[in-house]
Amino acid sequence: MTHDLRAIAEARHNLHEGKASSRPLSEDYELVGLAGEDALADFCGGEVDITPRPNGDGGTDCHIALFFTVDVKTARKAFNLLVEVGKVKADIYVLASYENGTARLLGWEWGRVVASIPPVDIGGFGIMSHAIPLGKLRPMSELKVRLTRRVRP
Repeated sequence: MTHDLRAIAEARHNLHEGKASSRPLSEDYELVGLAGEDALADFCGGEVDITPRPNGDGGTDCHIALFFTVDVKTARKAFNLLVEVGKVKADIYVLASYENGTARLLGWEWGRVVASIPPVDIGGFGIMSHAIPLGKLRPMSELKVRLTRRVRP
């Protein structure tokens, strides 16, 4: 980790505070998400995008192997990969777990597969999301192979 993630998370929170797209559903939500982005950048051999984006990242955290957009979803209780209905925009979704300031990548799935899952309200917040249980996700080792071979779907 080459950046102060807590400071970047606080800046992101302040940048998005009061905007319709901001939904702080848990404590340090920006830090949790940023830790997942950091873990993904480390996995891919890249860097976290720390560019201030007042309107958000458009559902893409990074680009990998020149072909794919990726969005990492990080949670303290990472039992399901959750993507809100209408927000499936990336080619690949990665689930990460967050604990003690660090995120660990758990599994992934193609965006088109995520979009095909019937939506549910997992958290009870009234947010309908496509949900894939952790045990049904593709292993990160498979994504690593695709990265090194630059294989298209």
